[in-house]
Amino acid sequence: SVHTVIPTEGTAMKEFWQVSKGPIRESDLFTGEIVDLGVLSAMEGWDTFESWIEIEENVSFEENQSKVGYWVIPTLYRTNITREIRMEEMAILAKAMNQEDRKTQHREFEIVASPIGKLVPSEIPPVMPMERIHPDEVHDLGSGRWLFDFGKGMSGMLHFDSGLPSPIVPPNAEYPRGHGFQVATAIGDSFITIIYGDSLEMSTGDINRVLVAGVGLHDGGPRHFSEPKGAQDFTPCFPPDQDGTLSQRDVYIVPKSIGDDLEEKRNIFSLARQSHFTTHGFRFAEVCCTDQPPPNVTALLYRTAVDERGSFDSSNVIINGGYELVRNALNSNMLSVQSDCPHREKLPYGGDLVAESPVAMHMFDM
Repeated sequence: SVHTVIPTEGTAMKEFWQVSKGPIRESDLFTGEIVDLGVLSAMEGWDTFESWIEIEENVSFEENQSKVGYWVIPTLYRTNITREIRMEEMAILAKAMNQEDRKTQHREFEIVASPIGKLVPSEIPPVMPMERIHPDEVHDLGSGRWLFDFGKGMSGMLHFDSGLPSPIVPPNAEYPRGHGFQVATAIGDSFITIIYGDSLEMSTGDINRVLVAGVGLHDGGPRHFSEPKGAQDFTPCFPPDQDGTLSQRDVYIVPKSIGDDLEEKRNIFSLARQSHFTTHGFRFAEVCCTDQPPPNVTALLYRTAVDERGSFDSSNVIINGGYELVRNALNSNMLSVQSDCPHREKLPYGGDLVAESPVAMHMFDM
């Protein structure tokens, strides 16, 4: 992630943008985020006027990319590749178009033109947290793993009002299924994982982790160069920590470089709040691995911020329950455009949209 600061106060400062590496190491719409709390701690106050840092204009980002909280002047992106050329190049690479069928002429990349696209305001309300839900139950699953049950399914994420406690390492560093992080363990980083799901496995009581879009299979296309052509066709490409299924998972890390001061680590983990650029479909969430469950945990339900309008009530409990079920399904799938489901696909499907549009217009101002 990148943080940007624009000075807006005083006359002594130069008027330019500054950018720096932010705390989000990875962010995926389906599988979640990895947040570096060490960077987050070092950058506290980055968005305030008092923390403005003058920088050298001639110093490149590459020269200082290993530094935490170092600011540089961004370079304007320019290219001679148009949107049409880019789309046809991608289609040819994916074997969705033959070379002889292309309508544009191939160009070698040059840094000469303006950026592709135009930034315009959204015509619909933003996606926002619309409901805060407290857990119905918290279960101790052992090995420092805690299961939070919020009583209903939703699209969103956990929010830690008081941050996270310090992590523990299970005996022999054998983490419960889906909670390991081999890269961090190998270099001595401390971490806490959160796994999301909408059902439990009947035999173990663990979260039944969903398969997200793509099911983690190689398509054998030209993008995969690590093996000969055809060797990876329809073979799993799950990360080693995912145990054969892509999980909805957020990870909070404190790097080993912070040192061994337990109090400092505890303070840094207390800065954790929530993921930023992804949502999860879930009723249940597992937090691992800590001695005690994190305090003051809530779930935030995210959806497009349209106003609720219609309502329904009857003397029949079953019919009322069905109405609330439909409302909750719409609440969980209105992330900008209505989606097919809030975890496995997260994509719009015209069939659902056509079938449910009268109900949606009854329930919401849309």
